[in-house]
Amino acid sequence: DSRAPDWHGDARKKEAKDRQDKLDRGELLVAIGPYCVPCGKRFAKQSVYDAHLSGKKHLAALEKLGRAEEAMVCRLDVEAKRRKNAEAQARAEAQRTQTSYAGNALSGETEEEAARRR
Repeated sequence: DSRAPDWHGDARKKEAKDRQDKLDRGELLVAIGPYCVPCGKRFAKQSVYDAHLSGKKHLAALEKLGRAEEAMVCRLDVEAKRRKNAEAQARAEAQRTQTSYAGNALSGETEEEAARRR
């Protein structure tokens, strides 16, 4: 059969076929994931994007674009997250200490003896 392919006369079909061929060969990267407009960066994971939002470069880009209020909100969010993490670490440390004392009391061991054993 000497017929031309169905995409031969239609530019859109040819473009779609070429795109699919490149995808199949791994030559075309499909953009997925969150995108930061002020910085012009795309991120593969949401967690990396979230961390980027609190970074110095992102905050500077916001201020450069005249979005100082948004930068201030990002800074406040970062400070709140740091406080929350510090509180969680303090609670975890207090719980470990309490568990350690409770374990020592049950075994009749003093704190010094437990420290030497460690």
